[in-house]
Amino acid sequence: MVTKKNTAQKFETSLKELEEIVKELENSQIDLDDHLKLYEKGVRLIQSCQQSLKEAEQKILLLSGMDATGEPVLQKFKHESTEGKEQHGLF
Repeated sequence: MVTKKNTAQKFETSLKELEEIVKELENSQIDLDDHLKLYEKGVRLIQSCQQSLKEAEQKILLLSGMDATGEPVLQKFKHESTEGKEQHGLF
């Protein structure tokens, strides 16, 4: 089971790794094949981070108030991909 803390840690780790990849791509003298491998890894990390951010945004949007103890009340949601819908002007 993935916890909120693990999700946040995964996001932070992915973001840090992405920053390192960008630095290496900008500053290193590696060959083209290694550049392409780093670029591909960076794209996967970006997609992972974007997914985490979309899920966090959905949770925030579903925040509906506070319960009797002052805790936030969340509604469950069914996550649906918006991939491709953005290009058609739906978002």
